[in-house]
Amino acid sequence: MSPQAAARTLLGLGPRLVVVTRGANGAFAITADCHVTVPAPQIELVDTIGAGDAFQACLLDSLEGPDGVRIPTDPEELTRILRRCATAGALACTRAGAQPPTRDEIDPAVSEPAHRAVHPGHSAPCLP
Repeated sequence: MSPQAAARTLLGLGPRLVVVTRGANGAFAITADCHVTVPAPQIELVDTIGAGDAFQACLLDSLEGPDGVRIPTDPEELTRILRRCATAGALACTRAGAQPPTRDEIDPAVSEPAHRAVHPGHSAPCLP
């Protein structure tokens, strides 16, 4: 079973969002309304320890709102969140050991022109 098919199967079991990380190959997210894929930012690799933890912590931070967890409803918002998470994971790989990046490091890195130009992301409707 492909990762996309597995994610769709998981989505059918009840969650409103399924996110799959693929290391240097980026990540994708599926909701009932969209499928979004983002590549991993290009980095100078030092250590992969903590990359997944940084990605997931950033995902939780991105989904948390004043009224609790909010699942994105459009591909652009989901792409923005997923790109932010991929950036957090990539930044964690630029240092030795489990040293996750802070918001003050993540947010400027996401908005750097080189990041947007080289890694624009891709979104498409979900397939049945």
